Amino acid sequence: MKLSDFFLGSRQLFGFLAPGSIWLASLFLLVFNIEPISLFEDLSGWKILFFFAASLVVGTAIETLSFNISVRLSAWIHGQNVSREEGDLDYFPSDVDKTLMGHARDVIAKDYQDLTYTEGLNDREFSQLCRRHVLNHSSTGKERIIEYESEVNLLSMLFLPLLIFSAAWGFHSAFQISGLTIFERGINIAKISLPSLIVAGLLLFRLHPLRREESEYWFQSFLSLHLETKK
Repeated sequence: MKLSDFFLGSRQLFGFLAPGSIWLASLFLLVFNIEPISLFEDLSGWKILFFFAASLVVGTAIETLSFNISVRLSAWIHGQNVSREEGDLDYFPSDVDKTLMGHARDVIAKDYQDLTYTEGLNDREFSQLCRRHVLNHSSTGKERIIEYESEVNLLSMLFLPLLIFSAAWGFHSAFQISGLTIFERGINIAKISLPSLIVAGLLLFRLHPLRREESEYWFQSFLSLHLETKK
Protein backbone atom coordinates (compact mmCIF):
# COMPACT_ATOMS: atom_id res chain seq x y z
CA MET A 1 0.00 0.00 0.00
CA LYS A 2 1.35 3.42 -1.02
CA LEU A 3 0.87 6.76 0.73
CA SER A 4 -0.95 8.05 -2.39
CA ASP A 5 -3.67 5.45 -1.78
CA PHE A 6 -4.87 7.51 1.18
CA PHE A 7 -5.49 10.64 -0.93
CA LEU A 8 -8.32 11.45 -3.30
CA GLY A 9 -7.42 11.29 -6.97
CA SER A 10 -8.91 13.51 -9.65
CA ARG A 11 -11.60 10.91 -10.39
CA GLN A 12 -12.79 10.86 -6.77
CA LEU A 13 -12.52 14.64 -6.43
CA PHE A 14 -14.35 15.66 -9.61
CA GLY A 15 -16.49 12.57 -10.09
CA PHE A 16 -17.72 11.94 -6.54
CA LEU A 17 -16.80 14.54 -3.90
CA ALA A 18 -17.62 17.77 -5.75
CA PRO A 19 -20.97 16.54 -7.18
CA GLY A 20 -21.91 14.98 -3.84
CA SER A 21 -21.23 18.28 -2.06
CA ILE A 22 -23.50 20.11 -4.50
CA TRP A 23 -26.25 17.51 -4.04
CA LEU A 24 -26.07 17.89 -0.25
CA ALA A 25 -26.04 21.70 -0.50
CA SER A 26 -29.20 21.48 -2.64
CA LEU A 27 -30.81 19.18 -0.07
CA PHE A 28 -30.07 21.59 2.78
CA LEU A 29 -31.52 24.46 0.73
CA LEU A 30 -34.73 22.69 -0.27
CA VAL A 31 -35.49 20.66 2.86
CA PHE A 32 -33.89 22.56 5.76
CA ASN A 33 -33.79 26.08 4.25
CA ILE A 34 -30.09 26.36 5.15
CA GLU A 35 -27.67 28.18 2.86
CA PRO A 36 -24.31 26.45 2.19
CA ILE A 37 -22.27 29.37 3.59
CA SER A 38 -24.17 29.46 6.88
CA LEU A 39 -23.92 25.68 7.03
CA PHE A 40 -20.11 25.83 7.21
CA GLU A 41 -20.17 28.71 9.69
CA ASP A 42 -22.01 26.53 12.18
CA LEU A 43 -20.01 23.33 11.64
CA SER A 44 -17.05 22.17 13.69
CA GLY A 45 -14.04 20.37 12.22
CA TRP A 46 -15.54 16.91 12.74
CA LYS A 47 -18.89 17.96 11.27
CA ILE A 48 -17.17 19.37 8.18
CA LEU A 49 -15.27 16.09 7.84
CA PHE A 50 -18.56 14.21 8.14
CA PHE A 51 -20.12 16.48 5.49
CA PHE A 52 -17.39 15.71 2.97
CA ALA A 53 -17.51 12.00 3.82
CA ALA A 54 -21.28 12.06 3.20
CA SER A 55 -20.66 13.99 -0.03
CA LEU A 56 -18.29 11.27 -1.21
CA VAL A 57 -20.89 8.59 -0.46
CA VAL A 58 -23.69 10.50 -2.18
CA GLY A 59 -21.51 11.29 -5.20
CA THR A 60 -20.54 7.64 -5.55
CA ALA A 61 -24.15 6.50 -5.22
CA ILE A 62 -25.44 8.77 -7.99
CA GLU A 63 -22.46 8.35 -10.33
CA THR A 64 -24.19 6.04 -12.81
CA LEU A 65 -27.39 8.09 -12.89
CA SER A 66 -25.55 11.38 -13.45
CA PHE A 67 -23.28 9.89 -16.10
CA ASN A 68 -26.06 8.21 -18.07
CA ILE A 69 -28.30 11.28 -18.12
CA SER A 70 -25.48 13.67 -19.00
CA VAL A 71 -24.02 11.50 -21.76
CA ARG A 72 -27.36 10.87 -23.46
CA LEU A 73 -28.46 14.51 -23.22
CA SER A 74 -25.14 15.77 -24.58
CA ALA A 75 -25.30 13.36 -27.52
CA TRP A 76 -28.90 14.44 -28.21
CA ILE A 77 -27.89 18.12 -28.23
CA HIS A 78 -25.32 17.35 -30.93
CA GLY A 79 -27.78 15.27 -32.92
CA GLN A 80 -25.86 12.06 -32.24
CA ASN A 81 -26.54 8.77 -30.51
CA VAL A 82 -24.74 6.71 -27.93
CA SER A 83 -24.78 2.93 -28.15
CA ARG A 84 -24.83 0.50 -25.29
CA GLU A 85 -24.42 -3.18 -25.90
CA GLU A 86 -25.84 -5.65 -23.40
CA GLY A 87 -23.47 -6.02 -20.48
CA ASP A 88 -21.54 -2.82 -21.19
CA LEU A 89 -20.85 -0.49 -18.29
CA ASP A 90 -20.56 2.60 -20.42
CA TYR A 91 -22.08 4.36 -23.40
CA PHE A 92 -20.00 4.67 -26.55
CA PRO A 93 -20.16 7.68 -28.92
CA SER A 94 -21.58 6.31 -32.17
CA ASP A 95 -20.01 9.09 -34.26
CA VAL A 96 -16.41 8.06 -33.54
CA ASP A 97 -14.27 8.11 -36.70
CA LYS A 98 -14.97 4.69 -38.23
CA THR A 99 -11.99 4.95 -40.59
CA LEU A 100 -9.63 5.38 -37.64
CA MET A 101 -11.21 2.46 -35.85
CA GLY A 102 -11.02 0.37 -39.01
CA HIS A 103 -7.27 1.04 -39.32
CA ALA A 104 -6.76 -0.17 -35.76
CA ARG A 105 -8.76 -3.34 -36.46
CA ASP A 106 -6.77 -3.99 -39.64
CA VAL A 107 -3.47 -3.60 -37.77
CA ILE A 108 -4.53 -6.10 -35.13
CA ALA A 109 -5.79 -8.57 -37.73
CA LYS A 110 -2.48 -8.35 -39.62
CA ASP A 111 0.22 -8.02 -36.97
CA TYR A 112 -1.24 -9.18 -33.65
CA GLN A 113 -2.07 -12.83 -34.08
CA ASP A 114 -2.64 -13.25 -30.35
CA LEU A 115 -5.47 -10.70 -30.55
CA THR A 116 -7.45 -12.20 -33.42
CA TYR A 117 -10.39 -12.71 -31.06
CA THR A 118 -11.05 -8.97 -31.42
CA GLU A 119 -13.02 -9.65 -34.60
CA GLY A 120 -16.00 -10.52 -32.43
CA LEU A 121 -15.79 -7.42 -30.25
CA ASN A 122 -18.26 -4.58 -30.65
CA ASP A 123 -17.00 -1.03 -31.09
CA ARG A 124 -16.94 -0.18 -27.43
CA GLU A 125 -15.22 -3.42 -26.42
CA PHE A 126 -12.64 -2.91 -29.13
CA SER A 127 -12.01 0.68 -28.05
CA GLN A 128 -11.41 -0.50 -24.49
CA LEU A 129 -8.87 -3.04 -25.73
CA CYS A 130 -6.95 -0.24 -27.50
CA ARG A 131 -7.21 1.89 -24.36
CA ARG A 132 -5.74 -0.90 -22.18
CA HIS A 133 -2.93 -1.45 -24.69
CA VAL A 134 -1.98 2.24 -24.53
CA LEU A 135 -2.18 2.26 -20.72
CA ASN A 136 0.14 -0.75 -20.53
CA HIS A 137 2.71 0.38 -23.11
CA SER A 138 2.90 4.18 -23.05
CA SER A 139 3.50 6.39 -20.01
CA THR A 140 2.70 9.51 -22.04
CA GLY A 141 -0.48 7.93 -23.39
CA LYS A 142 -1.47 6.86 -19.89
CA GLU A 143 -1.13 10.41 -18.58
CA ARG A 144 -3.25 11.79 -21.42
CA ILE A 145 -5.93 9.14 -20.89
CA ILE A 146 -6.11 10.02 -17.19
CA GLU A 147 -6.48 13.69 -18.15
CA TYR A 148 -9.33 12.85 -20.51
CA GLU A 149 -11.09 10.74 -17.89
CA SER A 150 -10.76 13.46 -15.26
CA GLU A 151 -12.28 16.03 -17.60
CA VAL A 152 -15.09 13.68 -18.63
CA ASN A 153 -15.85 13.03 -14.96
CA LEU A 154 -15.93 16.75 -14.26
CA LEU A 155 -18.36 17.48 -17.09
CA SER A 156 -20.66 14.49 -16.74
CA MET A 157 -20.92 14.40 -12.94
CA LEU A 158 -21.37 18.13 -12.32
CA PHE A 159 -24.12 18.82 -14.86
CA LEU A 160 -27.08 17.28 -13.00
CA PRO A 161 -26.21 18.51 -9.47
CA LEU A 162 -25.51 22.02 -10.84
CA LEU A 163 -28.91 21.97 -12.53
CA ILE A 164 -30.65 20.96 -9.29
CA PHE A 165 -28.63 23.41 -7.21
CA SER A 166 -29.43 26.34 -9.51
CA ALA A 167 -33.16 25.60 -9.15
CA ALA A 168 -32.85 25.09 -5.36
CA TRP A 169 -30.89 28.34 -4.91
CA GLY A 170 -33.32 30.25 -7.10
CA PHE A 171 -36.41 29.08 -5.19
CA HIS A 172 -34.71 29.56 -1.82
CA SER A 173 -33.62 33.13 -2.60
CA ALA A 174 -36.86 34.20 -4.29
CA PHE A 175 -39.05 33.08 -1.40
CA GLN A 176 -36.91 34.93 1.15
CA ILE A 177 -38.48 38.14 -0.16
CA SER A 178 -42.05 38.77 0.97
CA GLY A 179 -44.72 40.68 -0.90
CA LEU A 180 -43.75 39.57 -4.40
CA THR A 181 -46.24 38.46 -7.02
CA ILE A 182 -45.90 35.05 -8.66
CA PHE A 183 -44.52 36.73 -11.80
CA GLU A 184 -41.93 38.68 -9.77
CA ARG A 185 -40.86 35.53 -7.95
CA GLY A 186 -40.47 33.77 -11.27
CA ILE A 187 -38.27 36.60 -12.57
CA ASN A 188 -36.12 36.45 -9.43
CA ILE A 189 -35.78 32.67 -9.69
CA ALA A 190 -34.71 32.99 -13.35
CA LYS A 191 -32.15 35.73 -12.60
CA ILE A 192 -30.61 33.86 -9.67
CA SER A 193 -30.56 30.48 -11.41
CA LEU A 194 -29.33 31.72 -14.80
CA PRO A 195 -25.55 31.74 -14.10
CA SER A 196 -25.54 28.15 -12.82
CA LEU A 197 -27.79 27.05 -15.67
CA ILE A 198 -25.41 28.59 -18.21
CA VAL A 199 -22.43 26.80 -16.64
CA ALA A 200 -24.35 23.49 -16.59
CA GLY A 201 -25.32 23.98 -20.23
CA LEU A 202 -21.74 24.66 -21.28
CA LEU A 203 -20.57 21.54 -19.46
CA LEU A 204 -23.19 19.46 -21.22
CA PHE A 205 -22.43 20.95 -24.64
CA ARG A 206 -18.74 20.09 -24.31
CA LEU A 207 -19.25 16.55 -22.99
CA HIS A 208 -20.09 14.59 -26.16
CA PRO A 209 -17.33 16.06 -28.36
CA LEU A 210 -14.87 15.41 -25.54
CA ARG A 211 -15.90 11.76 -25.22
CA ARG A 212 -15.63 11.30 -28.98
CA GLU A 213 -12.19 12.91 -28.90
CA GLU A 214 -11.20 10.67 -25.98
CA SER A 215 -12.27 7.49 -27.78
CA GLU A 216 -10.48 8.48 -30.98
CA TYR A 217 -7.33 9.20 -28.97
CA TRP A 218 -7.25 5.53 -27.90
CA PHE A 219 -7.14 4.43 -31.55
CA GLN A 220 -4.62 7.11 -32.54
CA SER A 221 -2.29 6.18 -29.68
CA PHE A 222 -2.62 2.49 -30.44
CA LEU A 223 -1.66 3.09 -34.08
CA SER A 224 1.25 5.35 -33.04
CA LEU A 225 2.59 2.67 -30.72
CA HIS A 226 2.31 0.17 -33.53
CA LEU A 227 4.33 2.39 -35.87
CA GLU A 228 7.03 2.85 -33.21
CA THR A 229 7.44 -0.89 -32.79
CA LYS A 230 7.80 -1.26 -36.55
CA LYS A 231 10.76 1.12 -36.71
